[in-house]
Amino acid sequence: MKLLIIFLLSLVCTIGNCGTINPNVADEKYVEYGKKFKSVGRVTGIYKDKTNYGASGVAINSHYILTAAHVVKNSESCYFEIDDKKLCVCKVTIHNDFEKEYDKADIAIGYIEDDLKLESYPKLYTEKNELAKTVSIAGYGFHGTFLTGPLYYDSNK
Repeated sequence: MKLLIIFLLSLVCTIGNCGTINPNVADEKYVEYGKKFKSVGRVTGIYKDKTNYGASGVAINSHYILTAAHVVKNSESCYFEIDDKKLCVCKVTIHNDFEKEYDKADIAIGYIEDDLKLESYPKLYTEKNELAKTVSIAGYGFHGTFLTGPLYYDSNK
């Protein structure tokens, strides 16, 4: 479970490192890699101040998604976009210990009434030792290399 949560939180990483790739590898390779993560979708909506937002989220079962609390805090509306579907997230619950962006407990869960009907969902991680484990991430966000940092939002997973 710890690795799953780490993975999911990594999807909504800070602007300082999200979407940064190796400049010696073609962007198409990363886009192709992202397609393997079928349960990762885009969380979009409008804040109470009427500004739009967009970030990553992951479907953890047929009705629930996981995203970062800082993404959906002060949200007026919230949607989950996956497989050419845009579904209303009708209830969002932010972790009780959430205090500020990118800090502890920066996690939220959303409920979708419609069945997502995905082929698969992430498996529950049950191991105990994360030391020296490799984690792979995929999501939506700013794009750039580790030399340039994030430069722009390109709408690719």
